Amino acid sequence: MTKLESRLVNLNLSVMEKKNMKEWMGKVMSDTTRIAIPIMTHPGIELSGRKVIDAVTDGEGHAEAIVALNQKYPASASTVIMDLTVEAEAFGAEVVFPEDEVPSVTGRLLHNYKEVEALQIPSLDGPRFRNTSKPIRWWLK
Repeated sequence: MTKLESRLVNLNLSVMEKKNMKEWMGKVMSDTTRIAIPIMTHPGIELSGRKVIDAVTDGEGHAEAIVALNQKYPASASTVIMDLTVEAEAFGAEVVFPEDEVPSVTGRLLHNYKEVEALQIPSLDGPRFRNTSKPIRWWLK
């Protein structure tokens, strides 16, 4: 049992069912019944007993929030947190992390077109990139 699966058991949460997405999309599109996919993650953070900073800096906290939300409010699909500060930080922007609010970029990284052209493509090996993709990688196992 992985560390995340262990935490889910301690939180009394089961893992969501894994689905073949191509089959699922085919069924959804051929069915006349409408489905709802709520775009929300913050309530899941609270349900899992975490803080926003946990979900945006720790992939396991993020995954726990998704599972907790799906357990309380089952939906046809789940969404993940979209945090554009991950990319901004990878390019070199300064990011602040309040405990109970979403992260934000402070200051200005680029001042002119020449600086834009000089930007280097960041590595996907940075810690926040790895943490951001952790819930998705976990589900793909």
